[in-house]
Amino acid sequence: MGGFLVVSIWHSYLLFHSLVEIFSVVIAGGVFMIAWNSREHPDSGNLLNLGIGFLCTAIIDIFHTLAYQGMGVFPPGVDLATKLWVAARYVKALAFLLFAVSISGRIRLPYPITTAAFAVLTVLLLGSILYWNFFPVCFVDGQGITAFKKASEYAVSAAFAASLVLLIRGRSRFDPPAYRRLAWALVFSIISEITFTLYHSTTGIANLIGHLFKVLAYSLVYSSLIAEQVRKRIQEIRQLERARSALQEREKALREANAAKDKFFSIVAHDMRNPLAGLHTVSELLDSRYDRLDEAERRRFSRLLHEGAGQAVDLMQSLLSWARSQTGRLEFNPRRLSLHSLVEENLALVQQAAAQKQIDIAACIPEQVEVQADPEMAATVLRNLLSNAVKFTPRGGGLRVSALEEASEVLVSVADTGVGMSAQELQKLFRIDEHLSHKGTEQEPGNGLGLLVCKEFMEKLGGRIWAESRPGEGSTFHFTLPKAASP
Repeated sequence: MGGFLVVSIWHSYLLFHSLVEIFSVVIAGGVFMIAWNSREHPDSGNLLNLGIGFLCTAIIDIFHTLAYQGMGVFPPGVDLATKLWVAARYVKALAFLLFAVSISGRIRLPYPITTAAFAVLTVLLLGSILYWNFFPVCFVDGQGITAFKKASEYAVSAAFAASLVLLIRGRSRFDPPAYRRLAWALVFSIISEITFTLYHSTTGIANLIGHLFKVLAYSLVYSSLIAEQVRKRIQEIRQLERARSALQEREKALREANAAKDKFFSIVAHDMRNPLAGLHTVSELLDSRYDRLDEAERRRFSRLLHEGAGQAVDLMQSLLSWARSQTGRLEFNPRRLSLHSLVEENLALVQQAAAQKQIDIAACIPEQVEVQADPEMAATVLRNLLSNAVKFTPRGGGLRVSALEEASEVLVSVADTGVGMSAQELQKLFRIDEHLSHKGTEQEPGNGLGLLVCKEFMEKLGGRIWAESRPGEGSTFHFTLPKAASP
C-alpha cells in the first residue's frame, strides 16, 4: 500500500486521495463483514456495533471521495467533500465511543438498536448535505477551513481520546496485541484529525499528512479487528476440529470397549453355565438316587460336586477381582516384599497338584531380592501363572521360577515344559475381546479370566507382563515388579 501511495503522490494528488479513501472504505467494510458474520458468537456484540458504525462511515466516505475536487461527479465550487468528511468523522467517532463504552462494561446496546440509530443518522447527514443543504459550511476557497470545521475536528479528536481512555480501562477484555494496535489506531486518528485543522488547501501538505495518518490508523484497525478476528476464528475452528477428532477417538474407543466387555460377559456367562449346570446335574442325581447308590458312587458324586463348586468359586473370584480393578474399588497397598518368600509361599499352594502329575519344580530366587508391591496383587499374579504352568504341563514335566535384578525393576519368569502355544494364541493373551480357554493336560478346567486379572494387576503394580511360547516346547511368562529402594 505504501508503494502505491508514493507513486500516486508523484502522479497526482487526486489519485493519492482516491487510493486513501478506497483503502479506508475497504477496511471499514471488512470490519463490518467480520462483525456481521460473527454476530452469533457470544462475544461479538461489541464488535458488531463498531462494524455497523464503520459501515455507515464507509458509505459517507464513498460520497466524500466522489465529491472531491477534480472527480467531476458533483458540480464544482460546492463545499460537499469537506462537509461529507466531517460527517463521516462524526459517525466514526460515535462508533468508536459506543464501542469503547461497551468494552468498559458501562453499557451494552443490542445491535438492532444501534443499526437503526446509525442508519437514521447517516440518512440525515447525507440528506442535510446533498439535498436540504443546511449542513454548516466547512471550507471556503481562498480562506481555508471554517471555525465549524475546526471545532468539529477537535470534538471528534476528543471523542477518540475518550474512547482511548475507556479502551485502556477495559483492556483486560482484549488480547494484548489487538489492544495495543487498536489503541495506536485511536492515537493516529487523533493526530490525523488535529492535522486537518491546519490546512488551507485541499491539496496542501497538511491535508496530505492527515491522510497518511488516516492510512496508518486504518491499517492498525485492520490488523487489530480484521486480521486478529480471522486468526481467532481459524484458531477456534482448529480447536473444534481437534476436539471433534478427540471426541470421535474416545467414542470409537468406548464402542470398542463396550463391544469387548459385551463379548467378555457373554464368555463369562458361558463359562459359568458349565460348572453350574454340572453342579445342578450331579446334585439332582445324588438327590434322586441317593438310596440306590453304594458308598463308592456317593463318594464319586461328592467329589464331582466339590470339583464343580471349586471351579465356580475360582471363576467368581477371578471375575470379582477383574470387576474391582475396573471400577477402581480395588485396594492398593504397596510395601516392601521379599520376592523369595512370595515365591515360596505360592509354590506351596501348587505343590500338591504338581506332585500328582509328577512335575519337578525348581525355584532360583536370591533371598536378598526385594520388590515394592501390593502383596495380595503380586501373590494373585504369581499364583495364576504357577497354576497355569502346572495345568498345561504333562506328567513328568518341569516348572522353573527365576528372577533377574535390573536397574529399577525385577524380572520374574515362570517357565514350564508344557504344551505351549501358537503365535495366534499368544496374540489373544491378556485381551478382553478374545477368549482363550483350554483344559489342562489331564482335563483340568480353565476359564481364561486369570490372565486378564494378571494384566490389570500388573498395570496397577507399575509393571509389565508378557509371554513367550512355541507349540510342544512349553511356555515362559515374564512379569516385572518395581525394585524396592535401598534401605
